[in-house]
Amino acid sequence: FTSSSPSLSTSSCDESTDLKDSTASLAEEMGLDPNLALSKLYERRGKMFGVLVCDVPQQSTDVNTKDVVILKAYAGKLGGEWNLPGWAPLVGKVPETIPEFCRLSAEVTQLFKRIDNVTATKNEGNGNNDDNSNEIQALIQERAKLSTRAIHELRSHQLVTNFR
Repeated sequence: FTSSSPSLSTSSCDESTDLKDSTASLAEEMGLDPNLALSKLYERRGKMFGVLVCDVPQQSTDVNTKDVVILKAYAGKLGGEWNLPGWAPLVGKVPETIPEFCRLSAEVTQLFKRIDNVTATKNEGNGNNDDNSNEIQALIQERAKLSTRAIHELRSHQLVTNFR
């Protein structure tokens, strides 16, 4: 959700828990879906979404009018959900039902943690910075390879049809 109200807008992924809780409460009171809060866009792995506004011409005998159709979609989970009401549904299987994807995803998550730990060690000045930098780069490359394998596994369970 978006709003001109400063209390609803979030601009930092480091916001406090109190602000997140109060924003979620306010959104709920206003009838807004907290799964669509701006803070969700700052989750670690990012979000890709799109909104397409389409004019649909309607022919009538008296007046040429247009209706508008709005198509909305996002990639991945948003607010912990694969499918949200009013948005395009997930294409293919829910990833958690694909064992190989789950295994690869868990390895990627572990690599994120290892990268964070090595980075923290480097920032604290412990150990050799060159060794830490090399290790971080190696871990990032390994994470990229595993992520690519996980995406390929996921894509192999998706079927997209062109309805022309």
